[in-house]
Amino acid sequence: MATNYPNLDHTERAFQDQRIGAKEYRALCYDLDRGLPPLQSTSLGASWAVHGVTGDMKVHETVNWTEGCIALTNEQLLELAKYVVVGTKVVVR
Repeated sequence: MATNYPNLDHTERAFQDQRIGAKEYRALCYDLDRGLPPLQSTSLGASWAVHGVTGDMKVHETVNWTEGCIALTNEQLLELAKYVVVGTKVVVR
């Protein structure tokens, strides 16, 4: 399950709050206007997803391998998929 973070609203608020500078703001707006994913190096963080685990489940217990994503077991992901559709609001705190 992919997300649309950061989107234009996030980018504009971050610029207004001075969490990003003008150069980064312009670069994010450029990519977003063209439907491109933000660079992973943006200080806002970049695209992330909720996804399952492939391979050895021990990696889930021993290594932080998600790079900011939310990893679930494949069974948990299938259960979650029953309740969400495109456009479902996701809040991560």
